[in-house]
Amino acid sequence: MFKITTLLFERSERYTTSMSIFVKSTEAKKPKIESSKWAALLLAAILIIMLVGQLFTYEKFPETIKDLGFFSEGWSHVVAALIVIFELAALPFLLRMRLSPLARICSMFAGWLLLMFWLISALFLNTTLNISDNSSVLGATVPVPVGAWMITFFMALGVLDGWASYGLWPLQKPSKTSKK
Repeated sequence: MFKITTLLFERSERYTTSMSIFVKSTEAKKPKIESSKWAALLLAAILIIMLVGQLFTYEKFPETIKDLGFFSEGWSHVVAALIVIFELAALPFLLRMRLSPLARICSMFAGWLLLMFWLISALFLNTTLNISDNSSVLGATVPVPVGAWMITFFMALGVLDGWASYGLWPLQKPSKTSKK
């Protein structure tokens, strides 16, 4: 009986260690560049301000998304929810929370997708004749006008995110070991 339990324990331990990318939460790696930690914190603070502004008057947020002109009534509710979800999902990577490696990668990609959406919407709003009095960046809480500043602002946030992602990259390079 003891041999069977030991054998089962050894096998289960082997399987849990091979699947540790999904299960084990780990501390964030030391940053490659110390300034990338500060870039991530600045980006997280800006995303938190945007998130609070959007959530404060969330019932009007889909309407402001619809007023931008690229989504219908039904899709504006979905997009408004996705924007809030991606903003919230990007924070654990930027704040270097204890996560599994897969969750850390997903959080990093959420930040990339979010900033791509805002940059594309800024480019669209500034290159078309769609005149909107609110860019929806802070939801309906604070109406922020559309302008060329949006392109510059979201490009700067993209640079911050790129700098943070480079310095806090969650994956390790495989070690080069030679077989002798």
